[in-house]
Amino acid sequence: MQSKKISGMTTVLLGVGLLAGFLCIVLLSVGILHSFLYMEDAVQEDTKTKEKPKYIVDTSAYPCCQIQFVLPGEQEDTEVEIVVEEDPDPDIGRDNPAFKKYGWPTGMENAKLRFIRLDHGGPNWDRNMGRDADYNMLMKLRDFTGFAVAECTESIKPDQFARFLKGSGYPFIYITGTGAIYLSEEDVKILRKYLLVKNGMIFADNCGGDFDFHFRALMRQVLPDLRFVNISNDDVIFQYPFLFLTGAPPLFRHSGDRAQGIKYNGRWVVFYHPGAMGDVWRTEGFGLSPEVQMMAYKMGANVIAYAFTQYFAQNQERMKN
Repeated sequence: MQSKKISGMTTVLLGVGLLAGFLCIVLLSVGILHSFLYMEDAVQEDTKTKEKPKYIVDTSAYPCCQIQFVLPGEQEDTEVEIVVEEDPDPDIGRDNPAFKKYGWPTGMENAKLRFIRLDHGGPNWDRNMGRDADYNMLMKLRDFTGFAVAECTESIKPDQFARFLKGSGYPFIYITGTGAIYLSEEDVKILRKYLLVKNGMIFADNCGGDFDFHFRALMRQVLPDLRFVNISNDDVIFQYPFLFLTGAPPLFRHSGDRAQGIKYNGRWVVFYHPGAMGDVWRTEGFGLSPEVQMMAYKMGANVIAYAFTQYFAQNQERMKN
């Protein structure tokens, strides 16, 4: 009788043990499955989190501003993938489809580009002139744009270009030197009218010495109510036809490392480079590398293209008549 009781209890305990073991196996399986699913979700979430945001440099978006940024979301400490899309033809010549819309509105079909320097009578006003810096820049303009250019560079005194009517003069005048600038009160008035009324532009280039002091003094006489400001890196003058992400290359830094300008009615009437761009235009590049010299040529092309664009845009109505 006693052995039967023991046998029954053993059977019950064995059954309970088997049931408990089965339940443990079930619970363990569920736990493993849950852990697997959680890990899979975590891996997917981690993959999403670590996906590289993209800054797309879209140079085909529109010709006057060739960078378009697609910003990432609220993510920190992530890598950034740079995607450079196909670069359009940067030329501003007559074959470019953007030429009429964004370039020089009335075209240059029957004209030649000229490079004209201001003869102010001060030291080195004609530095690198002739078949050197100015002429080299003209040749590069021809290469960059496809336009015809003048056979030689020129210089002119203020009283000579005063006679030109609005819309029929020079889009820009280049001025440089290493010291004093000798202009009369009448010359100052002519320059003021050239900039503010006739829509011209001064392209100034500091070749060292005391030029910075004297040029700023001259501008205070010509434009007494306007002041120099740093030209921001995202200004259109650094974007077309060539893109300069950090502004004008400073080159020799005679008066700082930033190009400055004076703006009137939303238009730059003075562009002032601090570091002898004309010296780098010389045939031998003033000892700098060909890459740096090409940057100087391209920056010169940007300034000249801006001057022509603004000049023709401002005078477009008159030129149509």
